[in-house]
Amino acid sequence: MSVVAKANSMSKIPSKNELEYIWAMDDGELEKIQFLHQAHEELRKDRDSGGLPWLVPAVKAPNVEVLKFVLTLGYDVNIVGVPPYGGTTALQIAIGRNCLERTEILLKAGASPNVDRPVLACMTTRFPPERQIDFLQMLLSHHADLNRQYDTYGDSTKLFSALDFAPNDKVRTFLFERGALSSNAIQASGNRPT
Repeated sequence: MSVVAKANSMSKIPSKNELEYIWAMDDGELEKIQFLHQAHEELRKDRDSGGLPWLVPAVKAPNVEVLKFVLTLGYDVNIVGVPPYGGTTALQIAIGRNCLERTEILLKAGASPNVDRPVLACMTTRFPPERQIDFLQMLLSHHADLNRQYDTYGDSTKLFSALDFAPNDKVRTFLFERGALSSNAIQASGNRPT
């Protein structure tokens, strides 16, 4: 596949129905969301035509009621976006937007803290350490695995763990006290990368 063909296949233009659906979420129009969902089969799939999970615009909607409502429509809460949205889950978006309430709603709806990289999303350096710990505690209460190994952008020879990724001493101490290990320690214990 040529570079141009690949780029074109990754940048699908949303349909009119998809745009209306997103705008209804942005405007908090629950009845319109429900109508569009029922009327158009393509809106009942877990992702839009470009590969973005439908729960992502629901997480980004200004009104939290939109997320609560869209969760009732049966979308897979653990669906991961496909390129160019690879590695995008609704849970990671909620964390990245500094939304504790939406993060808790997704976790209670069954979002797994072990699908893709939400533990790492908690440790973005733009959050103060206390906020990073708030998110980590929430994920741990839903059985987050602190000893997963992550590759570095697809390079499985460069692995790191949550402890390796910790951006500051407070978070590093918090993780260590809860049993988090470095990638080297995980490998030495015989655990395989996940």
